[in-house]
Amino acid sequence: MRKYLFPILGVLFLAVLAPMSVDAKKADDTKVDLYYYQPPEYDANLTAADMAGAQAIGLGSTVSVDFRVNDYKVYKLNVAANQVVRIQWAKYGDSQGDPSVRYYDTNGKPIGYYNDAMGSEKAESYYMLVYSNSPDMTSFTVESSMFTDNITKKTSDGSTFGFIPTVTGTYAFNVQDTNYKNVNMYIEGDIIDNKTTEGKYTYSVSATLTAGKLYKLHINSNGKYTLTLTKSAASDAVAAKIAAIGAATTGNGGAIDAARAAFNALSPAEQKAVYNASTLAALESQYANLTKPSVEKVKIKKVKAAKKGKKATVTWKKVSGAAGYEVTYSLKKKFKNAKTVTVSSSKAKAVIRKLKKNKKYYVKVRAFKTYRGQTYYGNYSKVKKVTIK
Repeated sequence: MRKYLFPILGVLFLAVLAPMSVDAKKADDTKVDLYYYQPPEYDANLTAADMAGAQAIGLGSTVSVDFRVNDYKVYKLNVAANQVVRIQWAKYGDSQGDPSVRYYDTNGKPIGYYNDAMGSEKAESYYMLVYSNSPDMTSFTVESSMFTDNITKKTSDGSTFGFIPTVTGTYAFNVQDTNYKNVNMYIEGDIIDNKTTEGKYTYSVSATLTAGKLYKLHINSNGKYTLTLTKSAASDAVAAKIAAIGAATTGNGGAIDAARAAFNALSPAEQKAVYNASTLAALESQYANLTKPSVEKVKIKKVKAAKKGKKATVTWKKVSGAAGYEVTYSLKKKFKNAKTVTVSSSKAKAVIRKLKKNKKYYVKVRAFKTYRGQTYYGNYSKVKKVTIK
C-alpha cells in the first residue's frame, strides 16, 4: 500500500503547484495571482474584435485600469505629427511585476514591445495592448516626451525624447549618471556619424541637425540620469544677435527688443545654452535707464478723517501716464514703521482704514510708471497731517 501511496501523493502535490491555465485564470481574475499571466496576443496579431473595441486615447489622456478585472486591454493611441509621447503609470506593481505595453500598427501587426516613447514626423495611430503581472496598477497617463528643458529623472520614467531643432547646425547633448559607469546616448534620425566624448559616468554626443526635423534622443542608463543640452545652433544664433548690439544707446532699443524676442522663442534648455543671456538682461536695464520716463510729483488735495470708523480719506490730483499710486502713512513724522497702500491709475482717492482713535497720522503720496519691465517712482508729495476721531 505504501508503495502506491507516495506516487499518488506526489502527483497531487505537483498538481497543486502547477500554474493555472490562461483560461482558468481569466475565469477567476478577481482572486488569482497574475504573476504568470501573458496575454493571448503576446506574439500574434491583434484580433478584429480587439481593434474594434479599442478605446481612443491621446496626449493628456488619463485612463483607469484594474488588472484584477481585466488581464489586459487594448487602446488606440493617436499621436500628432512631430510629437513623441510615452505612458506614465500612476503606480508600479510590487514584487509581482511591472506593467507592460505592446504596440501594433493599424493592421494589428506587432511593431514593438517596450514601455518607452512613440511618435514620428507625421500623425500616427497605434494599437496598445496593456497588461501587467501585478494587480496593483491604478491608472496611466499619456504624457509628452519632447525634450524642451534639461532633464533629471530615473530611466524607468523615460529614456527616449523627441527633439525638433529650429535652426540647422550643431547640437550637443550630455548625459550623466552618478551610479552607472557605462551610461551613453545616441540620436536617431538620419545621423550616420557623430562625435562622442565618454567619461567615467558621462557621455556626450554632437551632430549637425536639420531645422524642423524630428529627432529621437535615446538614453542608456541604469538609474537616475541628467540629460543636458550643451550646445545649440539656435542658441548660438541668439547669442550672436546679443553680441552684435554692443553697448546700449538711445537708438538701439529695436535691436535689443529683437534679441529678447528671439531669446524668448527658445525652449528653456536652449535659453540656458545662450552663453551671454545675462548680457541681454544688462542691455535691457541700461536702455531702460537711458530712456526712462519722468514721473511728476503728486499734489494732495485733501486728507479728511471720517466722523466715525477710525478711517481717513486721501484725495490727490492725477499724474499723466501714471501706472498707479502709493499712499504711505505713519504715526511718526519721519515715517518710521510706515504702512503703504497701492492704488490703481484709474483712482485718485484712497481710504485708509483701521487707524487709531485720537491719534495724529502723517500721510504722503507718490506716483509710479512702468517701462520695459521696470518700475519708476516720482517724488513724494508734501506731507499732510490728519487726526483720527
